[in-house]
Amino acid sequence: MNGAITHDPTPGQTAGPFFGMALPNPELTDLVSPDHPDAVTLTGLVLDGDGAPLLDALVEVWQPRSSGGVRWGRCPTDVDGRYRFRISAEGDWVTLVVFARGLTDKLITRAYLASSSEDALWAGLTPEHRDTLRVSEHGNERHFDIRLQGADETVFLVPRQD
Repeated sequence: MNGAITHDPTPGQTAGPFFGMALPNPELTDLVSPDHPDAVTLTGLVLDGDGAPLLDALVEVWQPRSSGGVRWGRCPTDVDGRYRFRISAEGDWVTLVVFARGLTDKLITRAYLASSSEDALWAGLTPEHRDTLRVSEHGNERHFDIRLQGADETVFLVPRQD
């Protein structure tokens, strides 16, 4: 084309695994103190499309406070692909953000601690999609696996751009 040189598109870049510099403080996993009256443990696995755990993902949690504002924490997955946070059982849901190898951007989802018919997102989902966001309760522990793709893939959210 008139002597112009054409080039193939540059491949997209992926995130990580280089999260060590973002984890200087292991206390970021505790959004509330152990003696908080509503303290519970939120734990789960980050799983790839084959159901294998991701050993080098980074998970953030954002929990709205009933008094306003949010609690925030960050946790790497361990050698079994598990993350763990101490959160408050108050409220209906927490937002989870996943950074992992092979992803070109973060993934955002919600973990529902309680079914809420008043929540517009929850109410707009099919029962099958709600199941991917439902936390299971085992005593003082809440369990929520994040499946990046495949069978029972977790529903991920697209943030508003306005």
